[in-house]
Amino acid sequence: MRNNRFKASNDIETRPVSGQEIDYSPKTYTLRDHIILGLKLFAVVGIIFMLFWMVELF
Repeated sequence: MRNNRFKASNDIETRPVSGQEIDYSPKTYTLRDHIILGLKLFAVVGIIFMLFWMVELF
């Protein structure tokens, strides 16, 4: 039986296609993205505050 682990794969590209360029410019966030981020931060801070309050309570 042959061991298939060492079979060379021709369909794997090791370098990007020459037509593609990487864009390093900063992403512009919409108002919706800012609101979602604010709600997430508020939830995380609320959970941490609740944990500290529960520790003080007991």
